[in-house]
Amino acid sequence: MTFKSASYLSFKRRAILSTSSFEWTAMNHLLEKNRELLLKTLEKAQQRLDTLKETVKTANDGMAGSDIRMGIDDVITPLKIAFEVAEPI
Repeated sequence: MTFKSASYLSFKRRAILSTSSFEWTAMNHLLEKNRELLLKTLEKAQQRLDTLKETVKTANDGMAGSDIRMGIDDVITPLKIAFEVAEPI
């Protein structure tokens, strides 16, 4: 069994710690980017929800049901994307 010098072990420990801190920094950066994307996606969903509310308020003809269904789909799409973005967070 060979023993490593104290300076070698110290170097090895610093290398491991710097790699770990780099990985944490990269991971935090990715999480922050995911949070930003999530907020933008939820903001878009809110805008589409507001549009859907207006569509429902003004719906009074034969095509109203179709308009409302399309509006619901428009709201659901960014929510599905937001769900995908939120999973890694």
